[in-house]
Amino acid sequence: MNDGINSMVSPIQSIMLKHPREAFVSQAYLEDVWQNFGYTSCPDFERALVEYACFESILQTFIPEIIYQTDKEPAGPDAIYTHDAVKMASGGAILMRMGKVRRSHEPALARDFLKGRGIRILGEIEPPGRMEGGDIVWLGNRTVALGLGFR
Repeated sequence: MNDGINSMVSPIQSIMLKHPREAFVSQAYLEDVWQNFGYTSCPDFERALVEYACFESILQTFIPEIIYQTDKEPAGPDAIYTHDAVKMASGGAILMRMGKVRRSHEPALARDFLKGRGIRILGEIEPPGRMEGGDIVWLGNRTVALGLGFR
């Protein structure tokens, strides 16, 4: 995985994903936690795996390098959205500070994973600041748009 790029409009060369097997763990796990994460219904583990396989096949067609984030402990079903916990930039990663309390440990898991792959950590959002990757859009090498999310 390269050390990032300040663009979300250039072709993707490398991407980090979390497979539903890692985030959703099992149907039994989902049944135990889905309400705690604010879901309106319990995800179907097997259906998610099938849908994700279709998603992966599309990505594999266009993206040269796909890296799968694995963790030593389950991060929770929302962790499938790796874009929220870490934002890649030229030279490395910026760790976010999640607004959803149940996701607060995800940036630390991403830090451990990225450091293990030799990816530099440029910095992280510190309290009381909060920011998620979905609030940030790189438009070019020197232009970034920041949104104000509901969290």
